[in-house]
Amino acid sequence: MEKIKQGYQRTDIGLIPTDWEVVELGDVSKYEGGSQPYLSYFSNRFLDGYIRLIQIRDYKTDKYAVYIPSNLARKTCNEKDIMIGRYGPPIFQILRGLNGAYNVALIKAIPNGKIDHSYFYFSLKREDLFQLIELLSRRSSGQTGVDLVGLKAFKIGLPMLSEQINIATALSNIDALIAALNKKITKKQQIKQGAMQQLLTGKKRLPGFSGDWVEKTIGQSLTIKHGKSQKDIEDFSGRYPILGTGGIISFTNIPLYSKQSVLIGRKGTIDKPQFFDTPFWTVDTLFYSEIKDGYSAKFIFYKFNQIDWYAYNEASGVPSLNAKVIESIIIAFPPTLIEQIAIAQVFTDMDNEISQLEADRNKYNQIKAGMMQQLLTGKIRLTGSVQTTVATEQTKIVELNSKKQTHTDQINEAVVISFLVNKFSSVQYPLSRFRYTKYTYLLHRQYEHVACGFKKHAAGPYKPENRYKGPENIAIKNKYISKVPNPKSKKDAFLVNRDIDKALVYFNEWYGAEIQQWIEQFRYFRNDDLEALTTVDESICNLENEGKVITVNSVKQYIDSIPQWKEKLRKDCFSDINIQKMINKSRELFSL
Repeated sequence: MEKIKQGYQRTDIGLIPTDWEVVELGDVSKYEGGSQPYLSYFSNRFLDGYIRLIQIRDYKTDKYAVYIPSNLARKTCNEKDIMIGRYGPPIFQILRGLNGAYNVALIKAIPNGKIDHSYFYFSLKREDLFQLIELLSRRSSGQTGVDLVGLKAFKIGLPMLSEQINIATALSNIDALIAALNKKITKKQQIKQGAMQQLLTGKKRLPGFSGDWVEKTIGQSLTIKHGKSQKDIEDFSGRYPILGTGGIISFTNIPLYSKQSVLIGRKGTIDKPQFFDTPFWTVDTLFYSEIKDGYSAKFIFYKFNQIDWYAYNEASGVPSLNAKVIESIIIAFPPTLIEQIAIAQVFTDMDNEISQLEADRNKYNQIKAGMMQQLLTGKIRLTGSVQTTVATEQTKIVELNSKKQTHTDQINEAVVISFLVNKFSSVQYPLSRFRYTKYTYLLHRQYEHVACGFKKHAAGPYKPENRYKGPENIAIKNKYISKVPNPKSKKDAFLVNRDIDKALVYFNEWYGAEIQQWIEQFRYFRNDDLEALTTVDESICNLENEGKVITVNSVKQYIDSIPQWKEKLRKDCFSDINIQKMINKSRELFSL
């Protein structure tokens, strides 16, 4: 039997601190469903004597606000009340922030004096609770909804009130950081939209440009081409992405097109243009384009984002576009190619800035998820002053963010890759993409506690953006590294180039010396061991976020549940003995 850590006790929800107790949610709260009058009393504008009737969708937008007579409002809530979305999708949304009456699709969750209000709020947002409610909903007959019996019976660990407040304060502070980033992202997006209305129409000109804009058909600037079925060329370990209307769906070693291209959905999602400047394959539901001389693909991409594509839909069922119709659409162009390029660069810079903010937000969300899993189960204690214990953790996050706020995620990854090439490559043994990807995962996992952006690829955690969206090319173009064929396999590999010292200066400034020494321990790991360690560790992260116990069987079950990973279990490096070895190694490396 597993040895119990001092200060902890074994319970039916796992190990929790000895001064915590196990309670059911129904013991610390009650739940009140909503009410509403007949539709004939609804008004879509505010009138004297009326009150807003809150619906689930109102927590996202005021566009559909509805009002009812105040004397018919049976159930009301304020902006601090915790509300539960009874129906989906998604089911079991935990909401707050509005005043008014609430309708039958909402439930008010009311904590009693035994549990802190904010601690209760975060307890309801636990991933394992969401999964339980979702499972119970699928099993029910009729309309799916929140199973109140199951919700009330869910057990949580409950610390003393002072520690509850500390935990809630820590998580609320992270929420505040995320909210501030969301506000900043929205502001940047609004600025971009305004600039697009001005610069992409010629209403406002960049300095140094003049002359009348010219209206032309899209067909004068490009030729629309059809994608093809990926059935015979798909290879999950391939080097080129296969694109669908939603983005990358798989990989291949045979590109359909290798030049800059603007892509638009032929069927299904027809209003999400894509831009690619590296080789790709596209499926038959996604058009790509061949750009003609004298035109900027990136400029056309931004023009495509201004078109109301549904106005050109030719189907009554699944939305569809026709190539000839697309080519016949008239849009305005600047008189010169150089102005097209200059305008496109303005929006590229804006997109890069927004992408960096979104990446920061995603990191904060992952940090918050990790904190919730650790704090709400007692794995990390906040028994001291919240101003000291919590501030220490948050200072690390803020410092990490401030170190990177002057450059984009792509530049950051270019520097990380360059550092790894410098550390682990030699003329005889250039660093492979496989190994730098695994080293990158481990480096981020150690330094930031999370490894963001890694996909579940056949060879383990993989970050296609490094290859296809900039970092590799940035490192090569800046002459930090050079791409060479591996002497044996002939696959892409990397050596240092003349300006590698510039990248090392950046890396040292952003990451420091300690991580450089830490990553050294993996120099002599075999490829199989790197694949096993990173795959098992990512599985552990996901299982812990789901509140599940980490065992060889639970890791194997998780790997088997991922289509791209399940074949791994046939490999020797994923034997039971080796999975246990990698579980132990992950705990040794990354346990807090």
